[in-house]
Amino acid sequence: MSALCTPRSLAFSMLSPGSAERELDRMVSTFFEASPFACASGAARNVARTGFPPINIWEDEHAFSVEAELPGFRLAELNIQLVGNELTISGTREIAEPTEGRVHRRERASGCFTRTLRLGADIDAEKVHASLDSGVLTVTLPRAENAKPRKIEIKPTV
Repeated sequence: MSALCTPRSLAFSMLSPGSAERELDRMVSTFFEASPFACASGAARNVARTGFPPINIWEDEHAFSVEAELPGFRLAELNIQLVGNELTISGTREIAEPTEGRVHRRERASGCFTRTLRLGADIDAEKVHASLDSGVLTVTLPRAENAKPRKIEIKPTV
């Protein structure tokens, strides 16, 4: 099998004409929008597709918790904003160019990213807290009192 003939390209050759065109459009879009740091070119709109940073979200009856992998980021490079029940995590990372020699490979991306998450309940904005430890950003978003589950007493009819 040649280097250009991957299982995906083999599957591509077996698609119907209409789906082949859609697959080609998807491949071209993915190629040009692959960098999660391409915000200067408008890729912020594609963050959901690129999925940067990788995020885990979970909830319990008291709060939502969000963890985002952000290796190599410093606190000064990150911004967290809460508007209503939407949490936005954004950041910018600049990687210095070498002053001497030549670059053989550049895989570490620089630039900016934005990721917005809609949470399923009202948040108590005054009690939100965040920390960055070993490249993992953790944000705890306590539910507003009106969004916490309550037990409702059932009274017998008289």
